[in-house]
Order: sequence, then structure tokens, then C-alpha cells
Amino acid sequence: MRHRLCLTLLLGAAGLAACLPMRAGPTPAEPAPAVQPSPTPQPEVTTPQYSPLTAATPPIVLEPPIALPSVTPTPPQVGLPLETLAILAPGPGSQVSSPLYVRGFGGPSFNQRVHFRLLGEDGRLLSQATTYLFSFPGNPGRFIATLPFQIDRVAEEGRLEVSVDSVRDGQRSHLSTVSLVLLSAGSAHVFPAPHGAEKLTVFSPRPDQYITGGKVTIDGAGWAESDLPLVAEVLDRQGVSIGQAEFRLTSNEPGVLGTFRVEVAYQVDHYQQGKVVVYELGKAIPGLAHLAAVDVMLAQ
Repeated sequence: MRHRLCLTLLLGAAGLAACLPMRAGPTPAEPAPAVQPSPTPQPEVTTPQYSPLTAATPPIVLEPPIALPSVTPTPPQVGLPLETLAILAPGPGSQVSSPLYVRGFGGPSFNQRVHFRLLGEDGRLLSQATTYLFSFPGNPGRFIATLPFQIDRVAEEGRLEVSVDSVRDGQRSHLSTVSLVLLSAGSAHVFPAPHGAEKLTVFSPRPDQYITGGKVTIDGAGWAESDLPLVAEVLDRQGVSIGQAEFRLTSNEPGVLGTFRVEVAYQVDHYQQGKVVVYELGKAIPGLAHLAAVDVMLAQ
């Protein structure tokens, strides 16, 4: 009886446990739904409306902000010495009245002499003078001069010539010029000039070089004031021309630096001193605009 009661209690407890709900464990969280990006608003495309062009519509000029590069020729890289005979005042284009005051630097020269000539626009001689270098013999130095002149017109073009002589033989070895405006009345306006590079330089032959074969090749550089051809000459010991040839600079443009090479044939009877000379002729006023010479020894 007792055993039957215990069995009945056990069965009842088991049935009661089966009816009770089971404890639920933690439920895994569901993944959050993906957030869709909101669409980017697109700008509204509109077609521009242009006003009709009329005669009163102002023009619009579009220009580049910087200048476009242009192709320019490269000048020859040539080292030139200082001008042998520099006219420092008056400078080019000066308006001068009488008397004309000249100052400069150059040389050396035979017996230190410096020669001056003032020409009118037709080439007539208006004034001339000779002074001396302020230096020891055989050295370059300063020079000054005063040239009185007289003209009939109120103004005219003129040219001042300054020259020195070779220390070896006393013949002219260098000549420089400057273009001026000559006044008979009014105020003078004198411009200074720098001591710049030699206008016509002879690189070859060198001073006292021995020349033979009846032909000399002259190399040099410089610039010209006009489009006229330059002239090369060979002079004998008396200064007489025994050979001549015309030539042009490689630049072939007035005022632009260029080089040159010219061959001059000559004839001499015996071995002697001589000169190789290159010069430029004046265009507006007759005569020489510039001259440079080199003393050489000549043989046939």
C-alpha cells in the first residue's frame, strides 16, 4: 500500500513537470536591414538663352593672359674688345651748337696725336683740329677738343670724325664717328655715350702676323649702321691699296651683331710692312663711318 502511494506521487510529479513550459535561452539578434543611401539630387539642366545680337551689342575681345613665345634668331656669341677710340660726348643724336666740345678715351697713337673733323650733311668740312692723349707715350688715354663751326641753316645733320695713327708708321689706324644735329641757333641737347664694344673687330690676322701667298683671309665681327656692304683692303707700306674686296656681316641687318670672313688678293714686289683694313662707308653723309686696321708683314 505504501509502495503504491509512492509510485502514484512520482507519476503525478512527472506529469506536472511535463506540463510546465521550458525556459527559453537568449534569442540571437536579427541583422539590421541595410540602409539604402538617399539619391543625390542632380542639378537641373537648363539650356542657356542668348539674346539676339544687334548693332548695339558691345564686342568682347578675348586675349591670352601672357604673350605667346615667338621664334627669334639667336645672336652669335662673340666676345668683342672695348672700342679702341670711344667718343663719350657728344653721344649719337645730340643737338650741338658752336663751339662743339668733344671728350673721349682711346689710343695709343703715334706721338699721342688725336685728329678731329666735323662734316656737314653734304660732306663739306666745317671744322678740324688735332689734340693729344692725356697718357704716357704708347698708352691709351683721355682726350678733349673744341671745334668751332658755322652753318647757314638753322639746323642740319652732321658727323664728327675722331681718328688716331699707328704707333709703328704714323698712318691712320682707327677711326670712330658719331652722327649729330648741328644748330646755328637754339639750345643744345648733348647726350653722353658709354664706352662700349668695338664696332668692327679683326680677329685674324693678328698684329705683325706674316702674310704670304698673295691672299689674306680676314675674320672678324661687329655691326653696321646701314645696309651698305663693308670693305676690306690690304695697304702697302706707303698706305696705298694693293687689294680690295666687299663683304657683309652674317646678320645682314643694321645694328645687329654678326661675324664675317673675307678673302682679299694682293700683289707686292718685295717683303714689306703693310696693313689689313676693314671699314664702313657712311650712307647719308659721304666718307667713312668706321675704320679698324691691323699692322701686318706682307710677302708675295
